[in-house]
Amino acid sequence: MRTGFGGTLGILGFIGCSLALSLIPASPANGTKRLGLLAGAAFSQGTSLGPLINVAFYLYPGAAALLARRRSYLYLGGILSSAMSLFITMRFATWFVGGGAALFQAELYGGLLIFAGYVVFDTQLAIEKAESGRGDVISTALDLFVDLVAIFVRLLVILMKNAQSKDEERDRRRPRAGRWARRSEL
Repeated sequence: MRTGFGGTLGILGFIGCSLALSLIPASPANGTKRLGLLAGAAFSQGTSLGPLINVAFYLYPGAAALLARRRSYLYLGGILSSAMSLFITMRFATWFVGGGAALFQAELYGGLLIFAGYVVFDTQLAIEKAESGRGDVISTALDLFVDLVAIFVRLLVILMKNAQSKDEERDRRRPRAGRWARRSEL
């Protein structure tokens, strides 16, 4: 599955379009030109990922919804919907009863896994709809956008919690000095 694009050419295209975009002032007269450069930068960035995607397809062909057998991941819809119902119930329970950190962690990591599954499911569902002639590109894009935003939010929360844990660990290891010693550090 070789596209012929990517690598160094894609990186140079991205850098060139990004540089040109930063040099052209934002004004109504330059709007179309800037939008074209943004599209060029996005296209170039996408093509530069081509070699990585080729390696992923080569090493793990069964993990990609685009290359999987038809309808092989559509069964995930029921499982993912049931898991989402469970997480919604857990969220309501924590609002009324209260919940601990373990429940929050389960919801955070479980939600990450669920939305990763939804990306696979929605991709294969979009393929099936397109092959049957009922492809609604806008609603499919919205479904995938919601999935990716949900993944991004969970990853961001995980990264923030990890940074907070590192800060707390660093503060615990820092030797405690007297009140006057801390003032002299300021």
